[in-house]
Amino acid sequence: MTAARRAGGPILVGLPAWGYLPAALGGLFVITPLLAILLRIDWANFVPLITSESSRAALIL
Repeated sequence: MTAARRAGGPILVGLPAWGYLPAALGGLFVITPLLAILLRIDWANFVPLITSESSRAALIL
């Protein structure tokens, strides 16, 4: 990256325009599975499921 200095000011360093594409793809790579998980949860039975004996036993593992 190139630093451009203003007279008496701070050094300004910018992100290249092409850098936003991999950043956006990486964000989607993380967010998409999380959204899919949230959409598939049976919210009506969520609390009984996570407080069941088998769920608590699995958390100990």
